[in-house]
Amino acid sequence: MPDFNKPSTYQKEANFSKVKWGSKSLLLNTELNEMQDILTEKQRDFIRNYVGDKILNKGTYSYSNGVFSVSNEVAFVDGEVINITSLQINASDGDKIYLKVWEEEINYLSTIKKYGNEQESQTVTNKLFDEEAGRETARRMQVKYDLTKDNSNNFYKYLLLGEISNGNFIKNESVIFYDSKFIMDYFESLKDTFAMKDGSLQIGLNAEKVGGKRVDELASISHTHNINEITNLSNELNKNLLYHDSIKDTTQYPTFDGNGNITKIEHKDLQGNVIRTDEIEIINIKNLLPNGSYENTGATLLANSGYSSIIKKFGNYSLYITCPNGSSENTIQTSDKITTYANHKYYLSCWVYPAASANIQMYARIAEPSISRNPSNINQWNFVSGILTFATTSTDYARLDNNSQDTTVYYDGFTIIDLTDIFGAGNEPTKEEMDSIINGYNGYIDGEAQLIIEERTLNTGEKLTLKYYFDANGNYLRTEVI
Repeated sequence: MPDFNKPSTYQKEANFSKVKWGSKSLLLNTELNEMQDILTEKQRDFIRNYVGDKILNKGTYSYSNGVFSVSNEVAFVDGEVINITSLQINASDGDKIYLKVWEEEINYLSTIKKYGNEQESQTVTNKLFDEEAGRETARRMQVKYDLTKDNSNNFYKYLLLGEISNGNFIKNESVIFYDSKFIMDYFESLKDTFAMKDGSLQIGLNAEKVGGKRVDELASISHTHNINEITNLSNELNKNLLYHDSIKDTTQYPTFDGNGNITKIEHKDLQGNVIRTDEIEIINIKNLLPNGSYENTGATLLANSGYSSIIKKFGNYSLYITCPNGSSENTIQTSDKITTYANHKYYLSCWVYPAASANIQMYARIAEPSISRNPSNINQWNFVSGILTFATTSTDYARLDNNSQDTTVYYDGFTIIDLTDIFGAGNEPTKEEMDSIINGYNGYIDGEAQLIIEERTLNTGEKLTLKYYFDANGNYLRTEVI
């Protein structure tokens, strides 16, 4: 009978690309297995380096009556592509939900679950017993997957999908592969620039550190610097980034404004032809409220108000306001004053969690005008927003109201942004456009964040707009393709 216990001779550190057999030589099982391991590891390494452990976020997620379920999702775990058909697991508040993946040897007596789904009731016919040979001549390795709440067994590979909090499933935003649409829709047509950073595929300005600088930090280079220094940085960029073949041998020529900010990059080939032009706009977006996430601070508390560590959207706390029975409203002002200017447009947004049907108001000043909303989802976080203008200039406290008696409302991520100061009079975004921008920062800006908008134009006339989001610490968050 065959012996399946002898391991493959594969060694990752050897970096072999193939197995080569000589004339009249023996064909060994260890070498055949090594050949498969070489090809498999190359595929896995590509996914590990250019995708990482991610999900495409195309599936259906739900949590109801103590049961979490996910279906029709695609996940990438340690280089394996996992097509999740349908999985579920019993879970309660505080539980973290992991996708666990492992490889298992299948023999001719094994039950083969369809797609490797450990919960799948359908099976695949086992054809590993060779009738002509009258024996089992080879075995298979199957990639299997399931859900778990325990990630302590090192035999498995794990991907944190999210956790159960306050009766809801909160998805792990950090494992969503935001660039997947770009890859699928634009890779061939736009022949873009890609690079790997921290195990994830990045594109454009934040793709790689070159010469000790991020590409977007080229904006800080003074326009008075010698063009050769800029060209050297560009050449180094070419060496470190992975280019599609049509712009493989290009040099980047940046243009700077009077303040040393980059405004345009031209990609030229060796003959000086412009292959692609990137128009760059760098926008700093500041939340005027310094403590809008209410980390046990940020508000002047009165009766029937306080901070909650149980129901929160950002950080460790939220603000709650209870409107007592018999009262028409309960009002809480911020602990910090802000200055709002006449004829400026201000964008206000906040996340609210009503324990019952409620009406809430947001103010940039103690007095009217305000933004009034009736959140539609009870015992869930609702995003509310609007735009205010003022006839006078004032320095005052901002304010939040609960106008529904005998009801508690939780508030988190209170944001006030001076649109006129950032974008200029007449160029202010609409509420819907600002909602989209705030969503790019996961729904809240803490401090001053940066948005880089890149308009790419190929020499074929094709155009693409990309938005790069960075938090207040300069950390890359995501890329949005428009």
